[in-house]
Amino acid sequence: MQNKLIILPMILIFSTLMQIHSIAFWSDVAGVWTGWAWSIALEAAVLWLWYERRLLIIRWLAAIILIAGPWYQLTAPTIEILHHHNSLRIQAADLQDSIDQLSMSVKSYDDNSEDRTGWGGRIDRTQFSLSEERSSLRAVNKEIAALPPAWRSLLTAVVPALVLCIIMMTQITVIKGLQSRHIAPLDIKKPKEEQSKCLKNSESEKAQLAARVAAKIRSAQIESKEHPRQSEIAERLGVRSADITLILNHEKYAKMGKETISLPKLKKMAEALG
Repeated sequence: MQNKLIILPMILIFSTLMQIHSIAFWSDVAGVWTGWAWSIALEAAVLWLWYERRLLIIRWLAAIILIAGPWYQLTAPTIEILHHHNSLRIQAADLQDSIDQLSMSVKSYDDNSEDRTGWGGRIDRTQFSLSEERSSLRAVNKEIAALPPAWRSLLTAVVPALVLCIIMMTQITVIKGLQSRHIAPLDIKKPKEEQSKCLKNSESEKAQLAARVAAKIRSAQIESKEHPRQSEIAERLGVRSADITLILNHEKYAKMGKETISLPKLKKMAEALG
């Protein structure tokens, strides 16, 4: 009960923090009320999928989409600054190229004016253009200098992503912890005799189930006209060939203290065999 009193507020805090930014993102994308529904439904789906531990690829995809919205919302201003920074640098490079060309033109006009007349007006116009370009370049460089360094902007974009990943992974861990508490653990307060009895009963049930599954497999091998090999039977049941070996030798391996088939795989094979 005490653990639940800690787990539930943690889920509420993390969900609220995620939703503050997620709702803002989805509201921009789909409208205010629809955005609220999309955002809350998406996080509810993520929590439920991780609680049930089903559809591994889908639940990871849902978690990534859930993080993507808040991350975009948090980093959109930073991305705009980086884009503006890059645009200014391109503009500065273009202005510098223009200045270099105009400077070469002025030099060429000066050289030609020594031998010919009538170049004064062209030189003046080029000098005026050169002066304007230099003035524009100074203004662009001043604007670039006023912007934060690129590394700081990148850090501003990366850190929120890492924080959101930490929040999401913590949320998943909390959900897993909440789910695992519904599986009744072995009561350590019981006397050792009772624990031993429970374990023996469990092993006995497992041995009986293993014997029935092994009998089914042997029967299938004998009755089938094709006489399927162990690997073929394993493929049909969706398990490893080694698992079939563990089933067929369960009793012997159990007595020797060797590894035996796991209960989930045993149940899976029993269901497949009907």
